[in-house]
Amino acid sequence: KRDNPTNQQLFNTHAQQIRTFLWKDGLQPLEIMEPRIIRAKNQNGYRIMITCQPRPGVVLAESTQTLQQIIKTN
Repeated sequence: KRDNPTNQQLFNTHAQQIRTFLWKDGLQPLEIMEPRIIRAKNQNGYRIMITCQPRPGVVLAESTQTLQQIIKTN
């Protein structure tokens, strides 16, 4: 029988990897908003969403876009 981990256990499992990816992209998590975990209906998959901001001294190459602008370019 397979374990069904809690959302906190899922986040703790991936926390270091998430920090590494954010650092590599020049981002840091915003502590004022909690991470959000969305599970698939069949419980076989999940997504972790974290609100981030650029680290001090890091310039992002991409400009911000609305969802409509992103869709038009694809």
